[in-house]
Order: sequence, then C-alpha cells, then structure tokens
Amino acid sequence: MRCYNKGSVSANNSVGGIIGVAMTALMAGSSTYYYSETMYCYNIGSLSATASSPSIGGIAATLNTTSNTVSNNYWDTDCGATYAIASASSNAGATSYSNLDSTTYAKNSSWALYTGYWDFSNVWVIKSGYNDGYPTFVYALPKKTITFN
Repeated sequence: MRCYNKGSVSANNSVGGIIGVAMTALMAGSSTYYYSETMYCYNIGSLSATASSPSIGGIAATLNTTSNTVSNNYWDTDCGATYAIASASSNAGATSYSNLDSTTYAKNSSWALYTGYWDFSNVWVIKSGYNDGYPTFVYALPKKTITFN
C-alpha cells in the first residue's frame, strides 16, 4: 500500500492517521485468513478523538493481531498521537518527526532512510509547487499541454 494523509481525522475512540483498526479477515467458506500490511505511507494530518481514553496512532490506532503489520512509514508527532501504533504503544515500522514539513524532507534527506523502499523514480515525487511540497504520486502531477498555433 502506498498512501498519505494530510487531512484531519476525528472519531470517538480509535483514530489512526492511515488506518483506524486493522482487522484480520477470514474468507467465507475457507480457512484462509487475510491480514493488513501498511507500508510506504505518511501522515501529517491532525488526529483527535472524543472518548475519555482514546486510541490515537500516527499511522494506526489498533492492529488486532501481530500478523497485521506496519513498515516503512512516516508520521508527524505534532498530529496528536504519541505512538505510530497506539494499541501497541509502539513506533515499530514508522519514523516520527516533530514539525515534519516539506523543507525538512528536502534539506536533510530524511526520506533517505527508506529510499530503498520508497520508489522516488516511478511512484513518488517531491516537486516544488505541488502537494504543498510533500511527496505525492508521480501520476498525480499535471501533464504538460502543448499548444500549436
């Protein structure tokens, strides 16, 4: 999965920057289980919950089994979450930054931590003037228009 969230997320209890609750699914009529794998994502959106003891994770609120995994993600600690995965009180699989912004990415090459995994040739691009300077998908950039007179 490759994704990002820049918007605000609010709920009663389980709030995650990318996923709220990752459940294990059993395919009807079979013994095959399906698990979630969240990778190559980032969250800079603000997170909030109304419950008195909410589960708020920079990437995920709850992973219901260890088979649901999180890896190679980034999240901004200023989003309102203490951990990348709230239910596990863990930052495994995610790198946190305070005041993560597009200038930080470019200046100190923080994305270099995952450049072996994050494909900045074919999938992702950081381009001035697009997506507020944050990484976006190559296909999301406007195409050039050539006008002939």
